[in-house]
Amino acid sequence: MGLHTRVIKLNTTFTSLEDLNNTILTNTNNKEISKLSNQERTRYEQADITLYSKWENRPGIETGIQEINFYEDVINTEVLFDGNVRFLVKKACVEYPKNKKRDSNDVLLSKDIRTNYIEIDVVFFEKDNEVYVIICTIPNHINKVLNLIDSENISLENDNYMINVNQFLWLFYRYSTNNKMLDDNLEIANISSFTGNIFNAEHIIQGVSDVTSTLIVTKAFVSCGHPFTKMKVTMNIHGYGLVFLIDEYSNLNIEAESIFLTQQDILITLPLYIVAILIPLIQQLYMEDDFEDNSLVQREFRKRIGKDVINEIMEYNNISTNDL
Repeated sequence: MGLHTRVIKLNTTFTSLEDLNNTILTNTNNKEISKLSNQERTRYEQADITLYSKWENRPGIETGIQEINFYEDVINTEVLFDGNVRFLVKKACVEYPKNKKRDSNDVLLSKDIRTNYIEIDVVFFEKDNEVYVIICTIPNHINKVLNLIDSENISLENDNYMINVNQFLWLFYRYSTNNKMLDDNLEIANISSFTGNIFNAEHIIQGVSDVTSTLIVTKAFVSCGHPFTKMKVTMNIHGYGLVFLIDEYSNLNIEAESIFLTQQDILITLPLYIVAILIPLIQQLYMEDDFEDNSLVQREFRKRIGKDVINEIMEYNNISTNDL
């Protein structure tokens, strides 16, 4: 089972989870269905022609603000990195229309027949006087929650919990050069797929394989300086395996079968751990490496794998240097 999530940042008005109580969590988003005549507006009760969205508590989860230390409470180990996260779990309850709203005589169908209903887990968490939101649903339903949050409450800046194209390249570099241990307890076990752009976002290349890093198409892509925009990574974390697909816009697809946090509600703790703990840790380790500022390392890496591509093509096609 795949768990899809998106992370967003709230604006600077929100510095703690307590700020949500009289603001976002009181929001509703009620919309009248489209293409109603004046006669229909008079004929039907308002509840019959309105689509409602609201926040509710999630059953089986504590309704108030919670705090967890992933390293002490869950993984049962001591590390130098901060594993504390304050979080709050809510459920977005959203009505939205089906494609078919009317019968063959153009009469409006009853609301239960023409209306879909979905409940979406939403995790708010607080870090460094900032509040973030993890929306746990497929991409098609993300905007339903964003509308309930209200765009005025959302910040356009979210770099703290995103992996950018340079960090994708760094992960690929560390894995490809057999330097897979990012620290004592964090290892890149595999990179099994990628998506990237050639020239611009309209020209996309994808690769899916358990040996993605050794494929000639991957090496050619990297050696020509094209950016990764999405990557599926298997991480070994304190002896646990965690598999997730992440893109440059903070969209996550997590394999919920990952043998990690199994004593917790994985639908909540898996995305919370990856977004609030793992991604900032990867960013910190990236900044501590010399990869970002040392362009020579990047040039030599691209040059080396570029040679691999050329040699493989020449060998396969029986091309000698005299043929060039």
